[in-house]
Amino acid sequence: MFLIGGALFLAAGCRPSEERDPLPTILDCPSEGLPPCTRPVLPEDLLAGCAGESARSLSAYEELAPDMSFEEVCRQAGLPAWETGSGLTIFIYPLEDGSEVWLGFPGVSGGLLYALHVERDGTQTALFPMD
Repeated sequence: MFLIGGALFLAAGCRPSEERDPLPTILDCPSEGLPPCTRPVLPEDLLAGCAGESARSLSAYEELAPDMSFEEVCRQAGLPAWETGSGLTIFIYPLEDGSEVWLGFPGVSGGLLYALHVERDGTQTALFPMD
């Protein structure tokens, strides 16, 4: 606060003009070797057709195919638990056995580039052939 010529002025940054959504919190990824993760923050229009819960069994991911849209994947597998990546968007789905499925997209508007099943020991298996 400043007192100028008997008038009281508040510095512009002291009070927000409107409430804003908090930024996603950067967290350590559950998997070794990945950049920091965030909880996914996705546009509302992408969420409308998503499965109610994230699939926790590998069988739900076995029908994934290259170039599937995020909407198609989300209808089949639900929302990812984590988002990471550096250049690509990698969505991480933890499975009930402690392994994970990593899905790589060029962004939520691009098609699925790869799908990996990552065992707890770090062993990776592609869920469909990658070029």
